[in-house]
Amino acid sequence: MAGQAAKKLVERNKKTLRIIDYGFIIPIVIYVAIRIALRFKSIHWLPCTIFAIVSLLNLYITLNLHKVAAPTIVDGAIVRPGRDVMAGLNEYKVDVLAVLGFVMVLAALWDWLWLIASIIPGYVVYKVWTMFIAPWLFADGGSKEMTPEQKKELERIEARRQRKKAKRVR
Repeated sequence: MAGQAAKKLVERNKKTLRIIDYGFIIPIVIYVAIRIALRFKSIHWLPCTIFAIVSLLNLYITLNLHKVAAPTIVDGAIVRPGRDVMAGLNEYKVDVLAVLGFVMVLAALWDWLWLIASIIPGYVVYKVWTMFIAPWLFADGGSKEMTPEQKKELERIEARRQRKKAKRVR
């Protein structure tokens, strides 16, 4: 039997995935409607190719989120509720869907607005740089000797911990 938390997670994932599905379909419908109704003469291979690539990327992310959030149900009981769609890396996927949907609607008005989608790889490069590359490149080599003030501060902190432990034991 699954606990209440697992059942709530499954329900929350269902609601979130329904919203994500609408967020996948609505920008595509808006883009196609605007392109056909207002800008039919400007349709050529480059915007269509970019639209297809972005739509396929959105489809892949949406299907991946559905797969990740799918619960494992055996004999009507929830064995594993699936991962939370709005936590961890999945949250980044939802953000990518939102940005791409927004860009798709804007790009229906002007082709050069597809360049706004370059925010996503730019953000990825920024995160990788700040979390992994820069700390590794600019890390201090070897261990530094502590100054007398740092040693004294460390001893004070350790003594305070020991006093707290002694109070808990009594």
